[in-house]
Amino acid sequence: CSNMLVVPSHSFVHHSIMHAGFNLSKVHNAIAEVTSYMPKIKEQIETFKTIQLNPLEQHSLANAAIDIRFDKAMHEVNSKEFLTITRKEDEPSTLWNVFNRVQEAMIRGGIKGVNKHTGKSFTSKAITSIDANLKLNKELFATVQNMATLKMPYAMAA
Repeated sequence: CSNMLVVPSHSFVHHSIMHAGFNLSKVHNAIAEVTSYMPKIKEQIETFKTIQLNPLEQHSLANAAIDIRFDKAMHEVNSKEFLTITRKEDEPSTLWNVFNRVQEAMIRGGIKGVNKHTGKSFTSKAITSIDANLKLNKELFATVQNMATLKMPYAMAA
């Protein structure tokens, strides 16, 4: 993925390594745990690449991203803003490609909308906070996993 991949922490054991009393064996254990999960993530991504989304499904994913990124009571955003193709490799309408388009729009900003209270237009700013970036990415990835489960209930059950 050209724009980052974040996997929800419920996918594997969470590791916290304290700076004080640093323990190299904890680092090795954390690395081993995370790398052992990589084949499962790769398998999920390959499944996402095989799932075709029709235009309604693409807009559903974009609308889910709007719900994650914006307060819909205050902001009005068109789902088309999240579906803009910026790279040729993201043209095919697979779940993976649409996820990449939506995720990039969500994090990089530039989304145009209207403030419902003031009627003024706005353009979203890029997400620069690491915590906000992780939170949004985890929620979006979980949404994509759920969509894959709905589209291919037996493929994602593993």
